Amino acid sequence: VPSSAENWDVSVTREGNRDKQHRVTTVRTPKGELRQVMNFERSSPYMVVLAQEKYLIETQRDFEIFAKYVPPAQFMDPDMVRRARKAVGDKGLVNPCTHGAFNTIAQFRKLEDVMMDPIVDEGFYRAMIKFLLDWQMAALRQVIQAGADCIEIGGNMATSCVGPEYFKRYVMEYENEMARQIHAAGAFVVYHNCGDAQKIMHLYNDMEIDMWGYLTGAPFGDVVLEDALRVIRPNMTLRGNIDQVEFLRTATPGQVKQRVRELLQKVKPRGNWVLCTTDFPFDGLPYENLRAFAEAGHEYGRYE
Repeated sequence: VPSSAENWDVSVTREGNRDKQHRVTTVRTPKGELRQVMNFERSSPYMVVLAQEKYLIETQRDFEIFAKYVPPAQFMDPDMVRRARKAVGDKGLVNPCTHGAFNTIAQFRKLEDVMMDPIVDEGFYRAMIKFLLDWQMAALRQVIQAGADCIEIGGNMATSCVGPEYFKRYVMEYENEMARQIHAAGAFVVYHNCGDAQKIMHLYNDMEIDMWGYLTGAPFGDVVLEDALRVIRPNMTLRGNIDQVEFLRTATPGQVKQRVRELLQKVKPRGNWVLCTTDFPFDGLPYENLRAFAEAGHEYGRYE
């Protein structure tokens, strides 16, 4: 929720501590109030999970208030991107993450309502997704100007939670519009789906994205690597397919190297592959395994 601004007065109440917290955010505007209720709980030393009880946009009236008074998006600090650009230099890419067009609605409205909106009131749904896309892109242009090489947009809800026909009819045009605007601003597009994608990944070929991550296999996803290598267009870069939830945390360094070796043997003939886990590393990943992962990439990823 953006901070207070003209006609957008934000107050936050908190109960609990750093490990478990109940947070209520109230936004007061000239036309009425919006409320968001969230629960946070620490699941490990470095990870906090959250669940929303109440969303800012529960009715069409809520959306009208939101659209009229919400200040510019503030979800990413361009100064942090500038710091990252300076730190990385020419040794890597700055790749900040945000939500795709469909995912963004679900930050402000309950997911099951978002999924039903095109069926119940298609005009309302399209008004929301278009407004939030434009609202988000105004902020992303500043992030790209600050030095982002690519923008990673979350598509997990857009493709793991809906079927191919729904995606084609109600979602894909907005994900593509967002990708086009990111390209026009000067950055590449990474499409983030770290969950199920087996039945929908063929549609990624019709999307204006440069990379798809993360080809998550069983048990945390349903992607079959061999099918993805066969189905996805060759000019799309791929990354992922190594489990960081359990495998990297519990395997031996030797097992990690062997897993990287097996993966690279399969993907090297295709090329356009970035060695990567199926999402961010979890707490408890031994440094020895992380080092083995990187060393194996150098050893087995080279072309003779």
